[in-house]
Amino acid sequence: MGFIFKPDKWKPLPDGAEIVQVKRKAFAQWTGADGNIEREPAKQGRDGSWRIVQPCGVYLARYKGPDGTMVTRSTGCKTQDAARQVLADFEREAERERVGAVSPLERKRVEQGKRPISGHIADYIEALSARGTTQGHIANTRRFLNFMADGCGWTLLRDVNRGDFEKWLGRLRLEPRKENGPTLSARSVNARLVAAKAFFNWLVQVDRISTSPLAGVKPLNERTDRRRERRALTLGEVAKLVDAAERRPLADRQDKNRGDDQAELKKETIEAMQALGRERGLIYRVLAFTGLRVGELRSVKVGQVILDGKVPHIALKAADEKNRKGSQILLRSDLVALLRQHLTDKLIASQRATQATGKPVPLAFSADIPLFRIQKRMTRVFDLDLKAAGIAKRDAHGRTLDVHSLRCTFATELARAGVPLQQAVSLLRHSDPRLTLGTYTHLTALDGGAAIAKIPSLPKIEKEQAPQVAQANLTVSVTVSTTGNVVPSESFRCSAPQDRRDTGGTGGQRKKPLVSGAYNDCHSLTGISNGGDERNRTVDLLTASQALSQLSYIPTGNLRQEV
Repeated sequence: MGFIFKPDKWKPLPDGAEIVQVKRKAFAQWTGADGNIEREPAKQGRDGSWRIVQPCGVYLARYKGPDGTMVTRSTGCKTQDAARQVLADFEREAERERVGAVSPLERKRVEQGKRPISGHIADYIEALSARGTTQGHIANTRRFLNFMADGCGWTLLRDVNRGDFEKWLGRLRLEPRKENGPTLSARSVNARLVAAKAFFNWLVQVDRISTSPLAGVKPLNERTDRRRERRALTLGEVAKLVDAAERRPLADRQDKNRGDDQAELKKETIEAMQALGRERGLIYRVLAFTGLRVGELRSVKVGQVILDGKVPHIALKAADEKNRKGSQILLRSDLVALLRQHLTDKLIASQRATQATGKPVPLAFSADIPLFRIQKRMTRVFDLDLKAAGIAKRDAHGRTLDVHSLRCTFATELARAGVPLQQAVSLLRHSDPRLTLGTYTHLTALDGGAAIAKIPSLPKIEKEQAPQVAQANLTVSVTVSTTGNVVPSESFRCSAPQDRRDTGGTGGQRKKPLVSGAYNDCHSLTGISNGGDERNRTVDLLTASQALSQLSYIPTGNLRQEV
């Protein structure tokens, strides 16, 4: 039989406390920080020292567990009646597990469901850190999950349900984050959905829940809500961008002087600004012709650049690559020459700076020195270079340019060069060819001109001489009044040789035309039925024009104009 109790909490005596007896009970008495006298019950321990005794705030339950041992658990209740009900639940669970009605795994999941969801999120973040996930991804995931728990109103893990989550997603799409601000795009909502699904899938893997409550939630269609569509730069725009990047550091430094006069710079400053411009232009070249991401290129060290090998390349480490696999980034011959010159200039500048300090001059670079100096706020630098190059940030179709557009340029130029899709996917290091074609390759209809020219022409077919057909006579008579209005005066008539044969009837003859096709169409337009008697009809000029445009043969006749 189990029981409930409130254990005592032991605390050391505060400084200056003394033991006093009040009604045969020991108390610790001392003067608080506010000057008031404070008093708490005290007891003497086995070692003879006095301590303050405080009762616990909630009741604990002690009962016999499934294996027969005594188990002590917190009920979380402050009243005896509620604590006894919880104790009864504990004993029923232990009995069911003892007889095999509940497995230990199910009991574990029940216990995990009573934990705060914030604790599970913290455990998941620790698991991501141990897995080697980047700090940026960890920070975004923590922010997304805490925002989800607060928005859905979840306190414990057992509070999680799909209905609350879908309502929260709906509010994200409808309610702006800031007053009079925009709502989240479909892509932003999907990013939070991906983080939530990964979190609950991890809970399933570590046996904290049986199934993910978000297994059936589908992502939004991002094509219908594109807030920012990226475009690729053309090679001409890349050339302008590189030229502006090379010139802008020195020009900005010269224009820094107040007034109309340019600042007078030292020779060393001019050389440093020119070197910075050449380095920035080379950064754009490497991004446009290798497909590297900015973060990946920022992580590349001098020792990872292989220029003298049989196949020049950059050895990208797995820890620095987005897919965490590690790759060899091939280099074109023109990039090899520019990178070699860049390293030479950088070594000379380093040697001069070291020589000025009196330290030993290095003969070569250390392998751990970064290849390029890439600012953290590279987007701002890129926008300024775009402005200096005269390239619009956003085009007439609403598409924008950023640093990642250079990767789109690489993919687009591969497609224009006729590189096979499988090889393009490998060079871009994509896992799905649809990502290469749908997101990064920006071809237009004009790019298909060469492909259309490869389609063979139709073969020539010798035509047989068509049988001669009697021509129809077309007579159109109009009258022009004195006011200048055209008035139909006589008739519009289509006629052809008729075969007047007796059809066997007693009431007359039926005339059947010898020709068909366009000729019959002419009759249908003028109101003459194929089987009826031939008669004249007066029509307007619009009807005559329609007939002329539909006839497949050239009619003969005259146009008589009366004034």
